[in-house]
Amino acid sequence: MRIAIFTDTFYPNVDGVSIAIANCVEILARKGHEILIVAPDYGLSKEMNLAKNVTVQRIFSVSMPTYRSFRFVFPLYGKCLQSVRSFKPDIIHIETYSTLGYLGARIAKKLGLPLVGTYHTLASEFVKYLSPLNLFGINGLIENIIPHKMSQTLPPKKDGFMKRTIWRTTIRLYNKCNLVVTPSPSIKGELESRGLKKPILPISNGIKVEIFANKRKFPKKPRKILYVGRVSYEKRVDLVIFAFSHVIKSVPDAHLTIIGQGPALGSIKILSEKLGLSKNVSFIAFMKQEMLGGYYRQSDIFMTASPMETQGLVLIEAMSCGLPCIGVDRFAVPDVIHHGINGYVARQNYAQEMAQYAVRLLCSSGLYAKASKAARQEALKHNLKKCVEKLEKVYLGLAPIKH
Repeated sequence: MRIAIFTDTFYPNVDGVSIAIANCVEILARKGHEILIVAPDYGLSKEMNLAKNVTVQRIFSVSMPTYRSFRFVFPLYGKCLQSVRSFKPDIIHIETYSTLGYLGARIAKKLGLPLVGTYHTLASEFVKYLSPLNLFGINGLIENIIPHKMSQTLPPKKDGFMKRTIWRTTIRLYNKCNLVVTPSPSIKGELESRGLKKPILPISNGIKVEIFANKRKFPKKPRKILYVGRVSYEKRVDLVIFAFSHVIKSVPDAHLTIIGQGPALGSIKILSEKLGLSKNVSFIAFMKQEMLGGYYRQSDIFMTASPMETQGLVLIEAMSCGLPCIGVDRFAVPDVIHHGINGYVARQNYAQEMAQYAVRLLCSSGLYAKASKAARQEALKHNLKKCVEKLEKVYLGLAPIKH
């Protein structure tokens, strides 16, 4: 089968969507499918190492000064249409709600091809963080002076004009699809409540469970808490820092490692220093998945305060290594963290509550052992190969292979 994938994020950008796409494409290519990936041009001198039956078409794009991972892609319709026509796909799959997502939908209609859309990102939740003040770094300058500001600003309780507009345009785009895939059941419900009429099928993005093997034992001193992911405003890493500042009051030997990069990294480091945590907090840049497994296994608990997860691949990776997880009660997080079983779900923005759950796990060997075992069991439900097989069936159902 010939599959054209449109995405506004891909290698070398590191995020859950780009990793999920790369993992999926790797297995589909191994199964013999021909794949065209239409993605932003990041100015690479060398393309990602992919199988011979995978082609990447890069489209000119620019990034914002502080949000380098967010690319504005110029909608070069003619160039894309020509590339897709030459490729002769059986199906088109859009992975993002942005320029290339719309372009893919337009080309699918033009060529009369079936269209699948995956809803990876809660674009509506980015509104607060993608304001001009953040995009152009003004808030970053303010954070250097008043580093607590970011933590004290809570998201609006009601949908504002921009959020409503994003939801309307999102639903309009995905209603053009023959079928929509969501990484989790809760996001399926969210899309339905927002007016999506097309069939929706929850399929986990999946992880390479063989890389993230389980070797957990009860935490030894120093007890280690881990965060992996973008260090950006919307991920609320500041709340992880605040939660950790409460943890060390009960567990003085605790250590927090933050793996990732992003526009809020400078603010997070300043906040850590202001709270007197410099000796207890380490910062490490992103790394390959194969190396990440070792850091998961060296840690004891995974913690995130992100309120906008459509699945949370890092949660599942951590669970695969036997780490109980702590997150917030928002969107897809409770789909994978089952409260009191494989971790705990705190109320959004309640750092002290997150800390209490962390201390509970770190100080009880029996509770920790049960949560660790349950975490691994949850992760095994997200075996990448099985997840890709489900997606492959979707493709074949919409566009049977022509003989």
